Amino acid sequence: MIKVFIAGEGRNELGGWYDEEPYRQQMPGVIEAMLRKLKQDGWQVAGGIRWAKIRKYQFGMRGRGDYRNVCAAALLARENCCQVLAFVRDRDGNTARQRQVENAIQEQERDNPQGPRIIGGMAIEKLESWLLSMTGRSRSEDKRRPENELGSLGIRNTGEMVDLVNSTDLSTIPRDAHSLRNWLERARQALTFCNH
Repeated sequence: MIKVFIAGEGRNELGGWYDEEPYRQQMPGVIEAMLRKLKQDGWQVAGGIRWAKIRKYQFGMRGRGDYRNVCAAALLARENCCQVLAFVRDRDGNTARQRQVENAIQEQERDNPQGPRIIGGMAIEKLESWLLSMTGRSRSEDKRRPENELGSLGIRNTGEMVDLVNSTDLSTIPRDAHSLRNWLERARQALTFCNH
């Protein structure tokens, strides 16, 4: 059984892992729903953390900001005996944040070939952009307020977002949803690799 550690900004990404023990309920978030869409079984979420709660390491750490967050999340995954780290971080127009995240992913994979495998990346510009892409809308990554369009479709909370992911045919995601397609491809590779 593959063990997955997840990290995200809020309840929409994390579901029940957003809450601390003993208040945590078993409720999937969008990250888990997207992974289940790719592979139904053979894995489980074994831990999770809010992005803001990731401990910021200082000593001996290169980089800044989200570079450190990705490295610290990978360490948490290892400490929790997880073979995979899956996370989503909103870009929110911050291209420096995007570079930090991508650099950290590449360095973690190079420097730690034993794992965890990383399924991660930036939602451009935010998670709601990805969800809007799942409704078949093109140019969702260009939208300033994708949450408004989702709201007009009746998709306003975590449960409705998870339902959308569950009902989506991933082959219909528009070609211009580049950041979502990249994340899904990383997820396919990581879940396949860890199964062998």
